[in-house]
Amino acid sequence: AALCSHLFWKKVLSEQYHKKVLDCMLRSMKISDNCAASQQLALYVELLNQFLYYYAAQTPGATVKYIASLIDLISASMRNADDGEVDAASKEESKAYFKLTRRYIIAKQQVDDRWTEIVI
Repeated sequence: AALCSHLFWKKVLSEQYHKKVLDCMLRSMKISDNCAASQQLALYVELLNQFLYYYAAQTPGATVKYIASLIDLISASMRNADDGEVDAASKEESKAYFKLTRRYIIAKQQVDDRWTEIVI
């Protein structure tokens, strides 16, 4: 569902289309919440990257609030993964992807003040 948001996104489109992008992203978060715990970590990291894409493009609705919420969900999922709910290979792959995402955020924070609002 998160990738469906790209069907509606263009920088110059109306507010209605920007709202559809946000609706798709929020629907993706709900779907991820209802998935098995073993799949949630990977889904949350992927969703975070989608939100960061829209945040970088200054899409209305892609706010720090949603990014912070996803970072919190990822942290909780990592704790659950450490409790053995996720297979080792999937857990390590998701952790590596999240580590790269954090590096991206830190790099953006050094060149754009808007990104300093994101706490990782």
